[in-house]
Amino acid sequence: MAAVLRHLDGARMVHLAVHGQHEPENALFSRLELADGPLFAHDVLRLGRPPAQVVPAANELALTHIRPGDEPLGFAGALLASGVSTVVAAVTQVGERAASLAMSDFHHSLAAGSSPADALAHSTGRDPYRRPFICVGAS
Repeated sequence: MAAVLRHLDGARMVHLAVHGQHEPENALFSRLELADGPLFAHDVLRLGRPPAQVVPAANELALTHIRPGDEPLGFAGALLASGVSTVVAAVTQVGERAASLAMSDFHHSLAAGSSPADALAHSTGRDPYRRPFICVGAS
């Protein structure tokens, strides 16, 4: 986890192809499952220079739950609260093949100069199985 946090800090774009888990009872404990242990949503709040764009290509990490005080919390929300400008993540389960193809098309469109929102719209519009991905934040 410490190595991933170091790589996140100050990066322009980060793509994390890992499994994740949304925790509805306390979304700050939503997590990415890394080889050396979980990276919790609350861990990203410690970043000194958050990345501009993050793609946690894991199931359900764009989910949020409204807590008392009308505050939406979730992994994507924690990334945005830490200062990340744009998050591309899924709101439901995504099949591995659909996720792989969606992210491949997404990154090709980014490389061609599209904004994250336009790149995702192009990618997900090609196949309904890719549509759980959303783009939140500034694009």
